[in-house]
Amino acid sequence: MSIVYAVCSCVIVFGRDIFSLTKNPQLLSDCVTLLVDHIKNHYADVEVIVGLDARGFIFGSLVAQQMSLPFVPVRKEGKLPGETIKAAYTLEYAEVNNGV
Repeated sequence: MSIVYAVCSCVIVFGRDIFSLTKNPQLLSDCVTLLVDHIKNHYADVEVIVGLDARGFIFGSLVAQQMSLPFVPVRKEGKLPGETIKAAYTLEYAEVNNGV
């Protein structure tokens, strides 16, 4: 099973304003289609799409919907409603706790 969690990495890496995409429905649709095609071509056994925080929520949920897959949001611990699972990891300068 593959879990695709960086569906919006192309947007984040370049630090672009993603809202220029969301203002244009056709451009947003084209972007999501490109992401879906990339995932299908590189990760054959994906069962869930995971979105990291704000940008991941926007693109991850759209990709998951288009692929008919479940979407799982990830945020800082305590920010998601309902029961969550805690996942911690260490950066070179701090430990980070996320809720899933």
